Amino acid sequence: MEDCTVPTTIHESILLVAEMYRDKKAIITLNESVTYLELVNRASDLANRFTRPLRVGICIKDPIQFAIVYLGSLIGGGQILLLSASSSQSEVITMLEQADCDVLFTDRTDFTNFIGKVFVYSIEQAYFDLLQSEQQLTTNDNTAVMVPTSGSISRPKIVKLSHKALIWNAMAHNEHLDMRSNDIALVILPLTSSFAHTTQFLAQLLIGGTCVIHNGVLFPRDIYQTIRNYQITSMGCVSTHLKLFVLNPPSPEDVKTLKLMVCAGAPTDIETISQAREMFKHADIVRAYGLTEAGPRVSCGLKNKVVSNDSSGVPLKGVQIKVMGEENEGTECLLFEPGEIWVNSPSLYNGYYEKGNKDCAQKPKEGWLKTGDIGYIDAENQLFILGRSKNIVIVGGMNVYPEEVEEILCRFPDISDAYVYGREDSLTGEQVVAEIVVRSGEVKLSDIRKFCSDYLSKYKIPKSVNVVDSIKRTETGKVQRGSRVNSNS
Repeated sequence: MEDCTVPTTIHESILLVAEMYRDKKAIITLNESVTYLELVNRASDLANRFTRPLRVGICIKDPIQFAIVYLGSLIGGGQILLLSASSSQSEVITMLEQADCDVLFTDRTDFTNFIGKVFVYSIEQAYFDLLQSEQQLTTNDNTAVMVPTSGSISRPKIVKLSHKALIWNAMAHNEHLDMRSNDIALVILPLTSSFAHTTQFLAQLLIGGTCVIHNGVLFPRDIYQTIRNYQITSMGCVSTHLKLFVLNPPSPEDVKTLKLMVCAGAPTDIETISQAREMFKHADIVRAYGLTEAGPRVSCGLKNKVVSNDSSGVPLKGVQIKVMGEENEGTECLLFEPGEIWVNSPSLYNGYYEKGNKDCAQKPKEGWLKTGDIGYIDAENQLFILGRSKNIVIVGGMNVYPEEVEEILCRFPDISDAYVYGREDSLTGEQVVAEIVVRSGEVKLSDIRKFCSDYLSKYKIPKSVNVVDSIKRTETGKVQRGSRVNSNS
């Protein structure tokens, strides 16, 4: 992959593919579909309305509208900020401001025409006359897409990914799993997640494949019916989906066309993987590992190859992984010896975007990304993930950062301090729980959850709250993670 000649930009690549597969369905939803030619024409029409390159926020539920704005923004020379359609208005506003966005495209009805200095459009309204804006978009680092990943609500981290990095990662994923233009991929994850965006949506469009996007309620029986109706050959999922499938088994006839299932996000237990492989007998079920800063895909199991149920596969071609000692950072671990996972890849991020600073933070020093994840490598170069050294909580494959939730909890009038962490959950992998210090009187969980819903996505809101006397902190005022004390329960 490193020596391959690839088109310079995502949109040039897709335009080239569209010439070859003009009348083929590019995207299919439960309500409509669009061919490659239709997608390119509608995206180009949108791009022609840009008076200059723009930094565009996309918060769109409809997959076809998402694709049109995505491709149109890139054709117009712009950069994209991916925003989950389930984000609260407060989250969207924060991200737009932090990323210095010019416009927001959305099909939601809860936004006004302006969010601060940002113009808000539906795809039908799009017409821009922003030449008087003082901000000029710079693309010196070839950034195509920006993805919010973490941080407090007041200062989120926004990962910058270049055209080259995203193309490379998507195509390396395709090569690793032998994906072809005749594949029909089922997408059940949000298109704004790195997993679905790069290794499904973008990966399929770059080879002339078809994406069937299930944007309805995720009942297993409906997923199986979609697989049968559209003769799905591959799909991506997270641990939560796999557990739901195991609890609600498909009929062999419904899923006989499915040849590949990639499971990533939160770690999946060995028993679930084993049971799923028994149910989906025609499909290779492989685990994958990645993170947004790496493009995202780092490693993945291989088709038609038996691997350990708890392995996250082998590195993609061109990706280097080393495991480094946690205590002695400069020492590389031996085989089977646990340590922190470091990654070197052509698809590493360009750094984090900083408001008002177009040329901030470049790639990690010497090309190695310290992931903060703990694991080891075996004699067959398989990667095994043991845990995370970060504070992150993973709920059904979605990342939750405790600091963000803590900040919102502390805005609640009767809460003076908060500590948020993850607790094991049989369905979602983890659930968000909190310990709080109250100023006086009693607080109701229902009131807290209602308050949080104005600021946080649903999966980030604590499922349970425990009142304690105090939250243990370090000398510098930071919460001592992993130390839950003074509980009154």
